[in-house]
Amino acid sequence: MSGYIMANNVTQWTYGQYLISGDKKAMTLRQTILNPGMIGAAIGLCIYISRLPVPEFLWKSVDSLAALNTPLAMIILGSYIANSNFSELLAFPKAYWTTFLRLIVTALISIGIIYLLPIDDYMVEIVLTIASCAPAATNTAILGRLFGGDYEYGARLVVLTTLLSLFTIPIIVQFAQVLFG
Repeated sequence: MSGYIMANNVTQWTYGQYLISGDKKAMTLRQTILNPGMIGAAIGLCIYISRLPVPEFLWKSVDSLAALNTPLAMIILGSYIANSNFSELLAFPKAYWTTFLRLIVTALISIGIIYLLPIDDYMVEIVLTIASCAPAATNTAILGRLFGGDYEYGARLVVLTTLLSLFTIPIIVQFAQVLFG
């Protein structure tokens, strides 16, 4: 899962930034290496590989910050949604198409790739499947705001994909269980 998250973060901070901003300069080697996702992954990987003992106070600090991750994302998303016209989302066909691509097409392609990989661990296959069919992350709105994109649309997509994922996740995971089982 860590590899999946690392690849996702690097993609968001390079290709995602390019897509949102339209700035081709966002796709440089320097930007790929010096983005927050990659820096965090590199630090974590160094600590993991070196087996350096991390002081207790540092663990507690990181743990406290990690506990803020979801509540802070929800506060930011809520403020974006409060400032946008939510009814527009329901009347916007492109939002349903985007949601379909995110929740169904991406998940099915990912399941196909997972099936072809030499993974011999059912739990790993299911965890990767769940990650691939999860709703759009709050980063959809946050990065839109940060890079000059339509963050209101991003926030509404997060809400729409979250609501519809209540129905799609069980179906996709059931399909994967049959395939991988």
